[in-house]
Amino acid sequence: RTVTGVQTCALPISVGRTLARLRNDGVDRSPLEPLALAILSNATTDYLGDVIAATGARYGFDATVGTFPYGQVALQALDPQSALQRSESPLLLLAVDHRGLPLVEDVGDSARASAALAEAKDHLKTLTTARRRDGRTLILQTLATPSHRVFGSLDVRQAGTLRRQTTELNRFLVDELA
Repeated sequence: RTVTGVQTCALPISVGRTLARLRNDGVDRSPLEPLALAILSNATTDYLGDVIAATGARYGFDATVGTFPYGQVALQALDPQSALQRSESPLLLLAVDHRGLPLVEDVGDSARASAALAEAKDHLKTLTTARRRDGRTLILQTLATPSHRVFGSLDVRQAGTLRRQTTELNRFLVDELA
């Protein structure tokens, strides 16, 4: 029988759901070690839980993944009454992309783009500082490069482009926040 990509993509989801069902039924899952991860993102991440659980099992972990409503990064990170604050996950993945930051693509006005970049850095610093106070291990995801380009491969060199700004933000994440 031939296995297609669609069928193999469904396997981690099936494994993840099976692990969740076993957990809910109180079945012993040893030798898997329990691991709880919370994901805070400006994107929809609900579909990642089963895949991360299946991947965790490959490496010896019984992973549970908590996700939070779309577009509530600042609320969940900063509000002491938020669902994130009430969760028990010792690990937090902060996965924000360029659309969740106050960036402005303005090649003609580098001062405006620089001000937006500074605001985005402040925003990330605020989020990470708040999350580090609660003792969780914070995992910072670097920003993916935006797919559209103004000047092709020169975007990374041109002030005001999203590619240049995300490159600078990634450097900031590694050098200043990691």
